Amino acid sequence: MKPCEEYFESIIEYAHGDGAELSSEQRAALKEHLGECEVCRKELQCTRDLLDLIRPPHSLNVPTALLQTVHSRVMKAARKTSHRKPWLLVACCAATAAMLAVTLLQPFPQRQPPARSGTANAAKHLPSEQDAAKAGSITSVISTKTATTDADGASLDTLLEVPDQPTLREQFCRSTKPDEALAALQAELERLASSPDPDKSLREVFILANEVGKEWPNTVEHAQALGLAYRCQEQLGNATKAFHCLLDYAEAMGHWRQRILIERGTDMSAAAETGAQETMRLISNEGDRYLRSKQHLLAIRYYEVLQTRWPDTDSACYAAFQTARCYSAVGNSESAIASFQHLVAEAPSSSWAIEARKHLATLYSHQRNFALASDCWLAITDVTADYQQKATAFCNAAVFTQMRGIDHYIDALKLCNRILHDYPKARCTPRVRSLIEEMTNALVNVGRDAS
Repeated sequence: MKPCEEYFESIIEYAHGDGAELSSEQRAALKEHLGECEVCRKELQCTRDLLDLIRPPHSLNVPTALLQTVHSRVMKAARKTSHRKPWLLVACCAATAAMLAVTLLQPFPQRQPPARSGTANAAKHLPSEQDAAKAGSITSVISTKTATTDADGASLDTLLEVPDQPTLREQFCRSTKPDEALAALQAELERLASSPDPDKSLREVFILANEVGKEWPNTVEHAQALGLAYRCQEQLGNATKAFHCLLDYAEAMGHWRQRILIERGTDMSAAAETGAQETMRLISNEGDRYLRSKQHLLAIRYYEVLQTRWPDTDSACYAAFQTARCYSAVGNSESAIASFQHLVAEAPSSSWAIEARKHLATLYSHQRNFALASDCWLAITDVTADYQQKATAFCNAAVFTQMRGIDHYIDALKLCNRILHDYPKARCTPRVRSLIEEMTNALVNVGRDAS
């Protein structure tokens, strides 16, 4: 657990010198809080232990002005770290104190008045080769920077520098709310859209998107982060991983919608149905997107999920219809016909079954099987109550009956006469009259030739 945010900086101050930098009111409030909060007491003890580890073995004669400068810059840098990661602030203090301790183990050189030559003055403060050998090469560099520091503490800026452009993980770790973390990931994903080599960064976004669920489970941001994870895998070209990520995203959004409705007092079963509809909608939309982009085999994968998991729903009928369309688009007429026939058999009165029969008639006509094409249109007249649709179905049935040959003209004429009698206001009546005239002239000519 993390310490209380309002006492976070006071704990660091108190651990170093019992809060000499704190006001009497701040110290009193902190002591009272420490008596009540076990988490903050542990944080104080942990900070003191860490400071004890890096304290020098003997006191150092360090100028007060330098200590104040170091202290102010440490706290300024520490405030930029995430309150969600309190150990980062302690580590920042420890690391800075350690570097200064190593630097200042030798007696601090007395400041001399500046000479006219900047180079000559700097040379007086450079450590000797013997001192550098004792401290080591890294310590020598740090000591050199400290010895040549101007009054404004320029070298401390280098030691305590906080990057102006934090990494994506740093932005994520600084986020104290799920929407902040999600916004950082979304911005990075948009930036990567134009990146020439985004693979490594996309994997980082994917990893962090999954961590949103660990930090803030059962939130809408968690569900949306799974959507970002899906987009990452899609951009990486991992079709299988993208498929599973999309299913996770759809499930999470459905569960979130269900939970919100229950919290608002909606009946449990109604909320569950609405949540399932949301999940089905997202999966169906993804299948449609792949169908529009002519990635038919990928679209089929999503449609098959709907048919398998929710077989008795309108979404399943729609998915079966779209699956058959995909097969037809890739030239697999046999699978397309089988899918349309399955839909007609499972849900004969649904609106999608009517559309399936229309497509079946077209596929049969391509195979020159005009009898089955005519039967499909006649089957539509049995299940539809729409005036215009029924008249059109009879008309198309008459057309395909006529295409079977002159021996079937009488049956086609009967269908045409039925349309004129039962549906005189249908939009297809001009075409029906044209068919009647065409078939009548053909039969007259056949009779004349026979005589």
